[in-house]
Amino acid sequence: MRVGERTDLQRLLRTQIDVLGDELYVLTEEFGDWEDSKRRIDLFAIDKQANLVVIELKRTQDGGHMELQAIRYASMVSAMTFERAEQIHAEFLTRLGEEAGESKARLLEFLGWDEPDEENFAEDVRIILVSEDFGKELTTAVLWLRDHDIDIRCVRLRPYRNDAAKLKAFGEELSWERLDKRRACRIKSVIRLGSFQSPESEWPAIQVAMVDAMAKLESALRPALDSLRL
Repeated sequence: MRVGERTDLQRLLRTQIDVLGDELYVLTEEFGDWEDSKRRIDLFAIDKQANLVVIELKRTQDGGHMELQAIRYASMVSAMTFERAEQIHAEFLTRLGEEAGESKARLLEFLGWDEPDEENFAEDVRIILVSEDFGKELTTAVLWLRDHDIDIRCVRLRPYRNDAAKLKAFGEELSWERLDKRRACRIKSVIRLGSFQSPESEWPAIQVAMVDAMAKLESALRPALDSLRL
């Protein structure tokens, strides 16, 4: 199954923006409200400091020339006001079938503001580039831009299919804990023989069960982990 840049990756990232490692709030997607250009920002967000964040996605091995695209977009949105961001977000909520009238309240809540503060809104524009991998030319350009105080960074995102059939190799029940407010998630198997609170005489059997479970989990996940080429 082929994973599409916009139809899959963009949708998934929009709903789980925390995987980028920052506290971000998505204003809209496919933003292109300017004259004489048909280009669009994949995802457009704000951070907790009220900076605008341009997020560009590519499904390539080297990222192509996405840094050049993102710099253009950053310059185009750099003068945006809170009022305009509110309007953009309201339109986005409408497309999602949600209440457009909640736009202002949602933005203020995310920023921790009681009222809009135009003077401190969009003082900077950050750039996040997301791709399966990045070529040397792109990373060299990004490092040079960072040395010149441009807030731009690369995030390597390598999606893979959750193949339930492979996890059946574990042979027992597994639970997936997303841990939405953390930067990690967890796959868990419960050892039902007991715990550290069990009588000491039962510890050897519990330890054997734990070691056996870890070996089976490693065996079930190893093909998927190897495919990530980390």
